[in-house]
Formats: sequence, structure tokens, C-alpha cells
Amino acid sequence: MPIVRVRKSNTLGNFDNLAIILKKVVAENLNVPGNPDGLLGLSDVEVYFDRFQICDRHSRDLEIIIEANLLPERLENLQDRTKLIVKELRKWIFQKYTFFVWVRLCPGAYVEG
Repeated sequence: MPIVRVRKSNTLGNFDNLAIILKKVVAENLNVPGNPDGLLGLSDVEVYFDRFQICDRHSRDLEIIIEANLLPERLENLQDRTKLIVKELRKWIFQKYTFFVWVRLCPGAYVEG
């Protein structure tokens, strides 16, 4: 289950639709068909928003950090997958806003209770 953390400047407006777009884009680009541990749908992606704090030092309007389980199929083409995420998000984020996407793969376990 990927977790997407979005941090944004206090001066930016409302980004309600961005959560829905992120769920779709992340699910599509980090999905691993053929691996039951890597199959992703919209309900598998969690998105959290936070605003920059007064003491933060940053260089972009938006910071998008994605954490997902480390799978060999994701790792072998991670840079390409990340570029596709950026390309898709650029369609929805105004050109005047700067942002980055950082995909971090790490071992993890998810169990619902």
C-alpha cells in the first residue's frame, strides 16, 4: 500500500482534486501485474496533505513523497516509473507551480485489523 505525502506552501490554493489524481497516477505507475504483492487499485493508495511550517526550508511549491513496498519489478525501472508520475501530474498541476516527486521503496508490511 503506497503512502503519498504532499507538503505544500501556505500561499497555494486548494488542491482537493489532487488527492484523487495522485491515487490514480500512483496506482497506475507503481502497479506490478503478475505479482500479488504489487497489484494496486485506487483504494490501495493513501494520500496525506500537510502545509509547510514557518521553520521549514524548501525550494519547491509542492513536495510529493511516495513510499511503497520494495519489489524487484519496481526497483528495476524506478526512475522511469517516477518520470511517468511527474509527466502525468504536470497535466494537473499548473505550470507556474514547482514540484518534485520522490519515490522511496522500502521493505514493509501491511495488515488490516
